Amino acid sequence: MTTLAQGYADPFTPAEFQRLAEIGFVAAGKGWLAQASQVFGALIDIAPHRTLPHIGLALALLNGGKPEEALRVLERAEKIVSNSETPASEAELSDRRDDSALIQAFYGVALKLAGHTTESFRILEGLSGRPSHDRAGRIARSMLGMVQIGRAHV
Repeated sequence: MTTLAQGYADPFTPAEFQRLAEIGFVAAGKGWLAQASQVFGALIDIAPHRTLPHIGLALALLNGGKPEEALRVLERAEKIVSNSETPASEAELSDRRDDSALIQAFYGVALKLAGHTTESFRILEGLSGRPSHDRAGRIARSMLGMVQIGRAHV
């Protein structure tokens, strides 16, 4: 597969890219690590500046029982978010900001699964106060064992 990293020109529309990523997320959710890795690996080759396929690959690795590998993938994803020199459209910049919290949530999950509970707790606790509709906050609260009732946490 040819990497398009030099020009950062995605061959897919945003909707097409999203659909392909969704296929990878379905595979990851079913525990099909090889298939999810193929989908997300191809998306990373095509658009290495996009965070979504890195998040998907990390999720697949977590579901496949490989938290240490997921940590490395999430660290690369966070570098993409923090790299202001990587070309991006306004939509991609917005996605990166939104993805940063999600990356941190999955990083906290991976740390917990890898046995680093103190560091995991610190990260997840920091995300637990996010709004009820926020995915990163929901993941953090779930991993911390908080039950959400309305806006209050038990």
